Amino acid sequence: QAYQLIFEYLEAFYNTKRIHSHCNYMSPNEFEQMYERTNTEAELLAG
Repeated sequence: QAYQLIFEYLEAFYNTKRIHSHCNYMSPNEFEQMYERTNTEAELLAG
């Protein structure tokens, strides 16, 4: 049970909210939001 709790913590919090250098020092959640905004803006401009 302890392994399951640790896995859930890592997957639900630690890996999604801590900053990563490969995400331009943003959390994966922040990086995904920026990516979605950028793609939406590009699609709107492309018309």
